[in-house]
Formats: sequence, structure tokens, C-alpha cells
Amino acid sequence: MVVYVSNDAGSNWTELSGLNRPNASATPKLAVGPLLGTPLKSSLWLSYSDSSGARAAGIEVRNAGTSNMGPTWTGPTTLPSSGSSVFTSITVGPTGEVAVAHVARSVSPPTVYLAVNTNGLGSTNFLNQASAAFALKYGDENFPVNAGLSMPPIPTLDWDRARNKLYIVYPDRPATNSVNDTDIYVRYSTNKGAAWIPASGSNGHKANTGAPLSTEFHPRLSVDQKSGFVGVVWYDGRQGAAPYTNAWLFASVSTNGFATAQPRNFQVNPARSSADVAVRSYKEYIGLRYQSGFLYPAWLDNSNYKANAPTPTNQFEIYTSRIPF
Repeated sequence: MVVYVSNDAGSNWTELSGLNRPNASATPKLAVGPLLGTPLKSSLWLSYSDSSGARAAGIEVRNAGTSNMGPTWTGPTTLPSSGSSVFTSITVGPTGEVAVAHVARSVSPPTVYLAVNTNGLGSTNFLNQASAAFALKYGDENFPVNAGLSMPPIPTLDWDRARNKLYIVYPDRPATNSVNDTDIYVRYSTNKGAAWIPASGSNGHKANTGAPLSTEFHPRLSVDQKSGFVGVVWYDGRQGAAPYTNAWLFASVSTNGFATAQPRNFQVNPARSSADVAVRSYKEYIGLRYQSGFLYPAWLDNSNYKANAPTPTNQFEIYTSRIPF
């Protein structure tokens, strides 16, 4: 695993050295902090997983380019309760604090943990927020919509810095006996994960309100830092029939910070996609950025609705869109 930085909008890239990564690593995620202090400084944080569990590391950013970063990394630090975790999500708060979510899959039931470093750079002290330990109703299971291949429940974080609201989204069954039926749940915290709304003893607010019994999976959440609106995208099987082998990309936007369940969902891509064992699954490949009134999702799609897919046409391609909201 290597971290690169660009000083010219992506035309050229330079490796950011100094990250100690002794083990093979996977599923890296990056987050950038706010500008703070005098002179202004920011932070770049990385989360990933290796044979020791989920890890996090950060580095100071004074200006663009590698010469203005560092000189040394804070960490990497192995997060508590993460020995069996593979997928992480990381975000930076309004004063530089850092939160990392991950799913411990070896425990029963599988549990979403949130580790928080309240001091940011200069500290390697990540502590679990006990109230953020959400016990899930399914683990690393196989669903028909993913060609019967593994589909872990992956959480995503983002921090509304202006309003100091930390959001988490994750998939789960509505009940332990639900068959091929999952929903997308959102919670938020105003005290760095010490307490959550809705409380951890109940389901979160549904992002996929109005969907019938079907499989919704791999949600991603992003906050428009200007408006405070919260966008969520996910793969959704509601247009199909049991056992839900097809999926479409759906989205939802909350204008009140998920104070209530969001009633409006909208379909992003017009045609269905289908996972296949021969061409692999959706893996964890989906992304979202909400910036200045526009949603920018990126997703896997093999519907070939633009009739420009390479041969064979059932291979997944990466699509994106610019959606005003």
C-alpha cells in the first residue's frame, strides 16, 4: 500500500514516504481534516486493515505537495476490537478529532465499532465508544443479489463539521429471521459518538423508506458541508422479485440531518445490473461525494444501458453521475 499526493490537480503524483506498514494491507480509506490554527494547517488520515486488524495513521498538511507534509506520520495505530475487521471508514471532525468505524466479523453477532481519537495529530490514542457498538442481525453472508458470494455489512462515516454531527450508515436486516431482506440505517451523534440518535438499542432511521421486502446493500454517506444536507447511495433490489438477483443504484437526501426517516428515494441508473460468479461480485465498490449542492456517486454497473460496454458485456464498468440536490 502506497499513498500518493498531487500538487497539480492530478497531472503528476509523488509518493508520500514514511508510512510504516510492515504487513500486507487492504481496503485503504483517506480523509482530510479542516484548516486549523495560525498559520493554517490541516491533516491527512488513512485507515486500512492488515493481519493485525484495522489501523489508522495521520500526517500534518501545511500546503500542497509532499514537501509541506509531515515530516512524520502519527501511527499507524491498531484500533481496539478490530482483530477480525477488514473494511473501515474514516472521517475528521471540526477540531481535528478522528473517528474510524469497522465491523468485527468474528464476534457473534457481528458488531460495528467506532474508535475515536479526540486529540487528532500527535496522539495515537483511539478509544472505542461503547454506545456505538451496534450489534447487527447479519454478518459476512451470501445473498443472491451478489451471486451468492460474500457480502459483509460495511459502515460508512462522515462528519458535518459546521453543525458537529457525526453520521454513520450501515446495512442490516430488519429482523433476525428476514430472508434476503436488508435495509439501510442512519444514525448521528453530536458528542463524538458518546450517544447516538436513534439509540443503539433500536434500528436507525431508514434511508430506503418505501422499499418493499428486498436486498439493499453497500451504502455510502456524504455530507454537503455547506448546507448540512446528507446524501446516501446504495445498491437496491426493490425493482426485482425474490430472490432479488438484480440491483439498481438508489439514493436519498435528508434536508434535516436525518432527524426523521427520509421518505424520498430516487433511482439513479435506469437499467438493472446483475452480479455473476464468473465476473465476480460487487465487492465493496461504490463511492459518494456530496459537494456544493451536487451528489457525485460512483458505482459498478453492467447493464450496458449506454450500449458502449466492452466485450463481454456482462463485465462490470465504473459509472458516475452529477446529481443536483
